[in-house]
Amino acid sequence: MAVGSIYILMSIEPRATTRMSSRHRPLHSCGVSILAIVHSAYTKAQEFNGLIGSTARKVAKLAPFAGPLAYAMQYHWLTILSFADDQILAVENMIEKVFPPSNHVFNKIDYLVQVAETLPEKFDTSIQKKTNKEKKLYIYIYLNLRFDRGICGMYW
Repeated sequence: MAVGSIYILMSIEPRATTRMSSRHRPLHSCGVSILAIVHSAYTKAQEFNGLIGSTARKVAKLAPFAGPLAYAMQYHWLTILSFADDQILAVENMIEKVFPPSNHVFNKIDYLVQVAETLPEKFDTSIQKKTNKEKKLYIYIYLNLRFDRGICGMYW
């Protein structure tokens, strides 16, 4: 008798079934993208010479002390954004059930969220291209100066 009741309980579906949405979480995704861009910019700033680089390196010395607090706050805020996303996706599902043509608008929003998820990679790529162009420019200027000095016979 007990075995039969277990099968009955297992076959009963809960009334409020939560199906996995194929949509991305807009707030959480944007929050993670912003944090990734800030982290990338911070690590790149440490490589600079001058005021920005020295300030970033001084802040990096404080990181071991403030790091655990920052990570706890980051986790807390991302959890809040995730909860808000759950509410947004639930309202979105209700609107789609009542008004099916709204699916087009939500698909466009989902596409924008996907674009936001790719921003950190695009940021890193653009910074890398910029530094590569600067290095090529410096080499070009150096070689031109070297070549010009060599022709004129002026060596420093």
